Amino acid sequence: MEESLLLRFGLCLDPRKHAASGILTKVKRAFGIGVTGLSESEKRIRKALMDEVLRKAKPYDKSVEASVIPGFGLHAGFPSEVQFQIEIPHKPVHLVAKKILRGCEYWLADGRIIEPPYSLEVFVPREPPEEILQHVPFGPDYLGPGCRIRRAVPVDEPKVAIYEIVIWKSLKLFFSILSPEGTEPAKS
Repeated sequence: MEESLLLRFGLCLDPRKHAASGILTKVKRAFGIGVTGLSESEKRIRKALMDEVLRKAKPYDKSVEASVIPGFGLHAGFPSEVQFQIEIPHKPVHLVAKKILRGCEYWLADGRIIEPPYSLEVFVPREPPEEILQHVPFGPDYLGPGCRIRRAVPVDEPKVAIYEIVIWKSLKLFFSILSPEGTEPAKS
């Protein structure tokens, strides 16, 4: 699932973004483009993968802008007539995003595994909730290649958190880890 999303996201990234450098090269390699020494069988596998992904590519249609993942729309400086859109299924995006969050919470919260009664939600807003975020005391930024992770935790409830994760300076995800209303969360 992650590989499938990486290929689709990689084709949607602005190739000039420094934060995404190397991603398009990975996509090309996965498709067998510029790769030498592949067996005939491996060439067929990679060509079939490329055909599968590109079969659903369509010329960019302005009428779908409301469905475009923020950060993955038209690229400035390129004529819209030469740009394409690729369908990226909603469910795998949310499943992989939740996997990323679980890993972040494990890493940043001393090995914590998110378990009931706590639940997590993923949000991909059109406009980041800046009016809320300016009042949230985020901890330090955790930086990786093409990634920024910020985590905020209320003083009185260390198992509740809000995350902002920005990938390739393009995809901005927000997460919440909350206990359900009416359930008394366990104190740590």
